[in-house]
Amino acid sequence: MAKYRETAEAWAPLTTDQTRKANRLFDAAHELAKNLRRTDEGRAALLTLLDHAVPGVRMFTATECLSFDPGSAVPVLEAIERLADFHSLEAKYALKMFRDGTFDLDW
Repeated sequence: MAKYRETAEAWAPLTTDQTRKANRLFDAAHELAKNLRRTDEGRAALLTLLDHAVPGVRMFTATECLSFDPGSAVPVLEAIERLADFHSLEAKYALKMFRDGTFDLDW
């Protein structure tokens, strides 16, 4: 769990001019999250980050939690969408795909 948190924290502040590094960190955090989602303990650990101080970490984690606890994840994504910051667009499209039934985290 610590490795996931550290990776998500490193990813969150990156901007569009740092795409290569952001993509590498995104892929690493997603792989870690997929492993965490496989167990009850891992899912519980992910849920603890839904109130993380960094909006990007909350957004990334809430997106990962959509598959097993949308009741907790959706309000977090909706709040981030309203922030109108760098991660708002990501939150908006995660919610759109989730609501459309096209969201897939198992890639």
